[in-house]
This record gives sequence, C-alpha cells and structure tokens, in this order.
Amino acid sequence: MSGRFRPKIKYANLLSSQPAIIRIQGNNLDKLTKQYQKYLENYLRDKMNYGGIPIKLIFKNNPNPFGDKKNKLTKKQLAKRKRISRR
Repeated sequence: MSGRFRPKIKYANLLSSQPAIIRIQGNNLDKLTKQYQKYLENYLRDKMNYGGIPIKLIFKNNPNPFGDKKNKLTKKQLAKRKRISRR
C-alpha cells in the first residue's frame, strides 16, 4: 500500500505465449513496487510452469469514470455542512 489507496488487480490476460506477455489491469497499478512486480512474475512463472520462458508483465490502469464529475450536494447535505462548520 502506498498513500491512501491500495492498488487493486482486477484481472490478467495472456496476450502472447512466445514470449509470454501478460497484461494486468486494475486501479493504482503505477504504485506497485518493483519487489511486488517481481513477486507476481515469479508467482505466475510457478503456477503456469514457465520454467525457462521469459515473462513480460504489462500493467494497465483503469481510468475513473467519475473523475471529471463534480459532486453536487443536496439541500439537506448543505444544511448539515453549515451546522457542522459553525462548531
């Protein structure tokens, strides 16, 4: 975990078998450490029996579909915020 948000791996798919290219998609994958990337590579190598075959991992972040939208508060929420800020 790095910062407030934990990287979340959604799924992985095999793009090519010779050499093995695996794309891993999820959120905040740019925050993964090199050690964890190496751990994933070794784990996949062990589970898929790729003993001497080179593996290349490609990490792709999924964009936030609500990132550009402004949160509009209701009248009730605005009144509550006003009450709380007066304290």
